[in-house]
Amino acid sequence: MKKAPILLASQRKRHQTTEKGHAPPNSADLDEDDWDLQYDLRRADQIVIADDTNGYQLFGDQIFTAPQEDLLESELPIHLRARRTNRLTHFVGFYIELGSRRLGSLIQEDYKTSSEIKHSKVATDTRSLILERLPLFLHEHTHSRPRISYSWLTEEKNFLVKTFGKLTITKSLNFGDVRLSRSQEASAAARRLGYGPIELWLAGHSQVDMYE
Repeated sequence: MKKAPILLASQRKRHQTTEKGHAPPNSADLDEDDWDLQYDLRRADQIVIADDTNGYQLFGDQIFTAPQEDLLESELPIHLRARRTNRLTHFVGFYIELGSRRLGSLIQEDYKTSSEIKHSKVATDTRSLILERLPLFLHEHTHSRPRISYSWLTEEKNFLVKTFGKLTITKSLNFGDVRLSRSQEASAAARRLGYGPIELWLAGHSQVDMYE
């Protein structure tokens, strides 16, 4: 099963009307309605698990992914759909066991910034807001143990928030024959080198996207 092209996979394809029109050059700029799914049978090592939403938007037209939750749910009887999360977990594990990899593990990120805006009120307010709301978030996830304690984050040297004039993220995918890099402006990005402090970078030229 690991070497045979017997696993269902899908790849995003732009609508023909989108291709002939004036479509944005970046795949992430297209709406979901601008895409169709093309299905094929592939080997497990040719399929990735789409666990990175943004990465899928950027590279989904260049890779084959395991079927998404909506497809799986539609195939389940109504009385079993409440159990779809557990079934999906086993389904993903089946693909991974046969050799499929997670998309998030295949993408590398590189950040570029303009000059830092010193003493930014936005940075100070955002840091305070995160620390204020974090206990509520952790309370809703008591089933899992956080890798970093809340008390550690509250130390000023451990959690740094910085504002820059402009923030650009370049994501690169190296998978099989696919070698792609795509850049996009972002309102926020987080990084940590080794066991050092966690840094949250904000773009000062736009309003902070709290989801991002």
